Order: sequence, then structure tokens, then C-alpha cells
Amino acid sequence: MMDIEMPWMNEHSFRYMFSEKLYVISTSTKMSYILHAIELGSVDFLSKPFSKH
Repeated sequence: MMDIEMPWMNEHSFRYMFSEKLYVISTSTKMSYILHAIELGSVDFLSKPFSKH
């Protein structure tokens, strides 16, 4: 599971390097990123913040 918005590498760069080796669940505070995450090959998307409920 990874955040789309990372300070040192964005999800696109990460997926380019590792997409054939890993399944990725994307996370973000911005629901507008869900389509982009799915287009990049994420298997699921979780919006932040997370809760136990």
C-alpha cells in the first residue's frame, strides 16, 4: 500500500520501477486520484484518513 503523493518519488515512478513485481493499493487524501491510480495499475484505492470503523 502506498500514497500517491510522496516527497521523494511519485507513484508513477515507483510503479515504473516495480510494477511487474508488486501489487499496489494506492492511498491518498484526494479522491480525484482514484482514476489515475487505477490507470497506473493499482489493484485498489483507499482514501485517507483511515479509521477503524
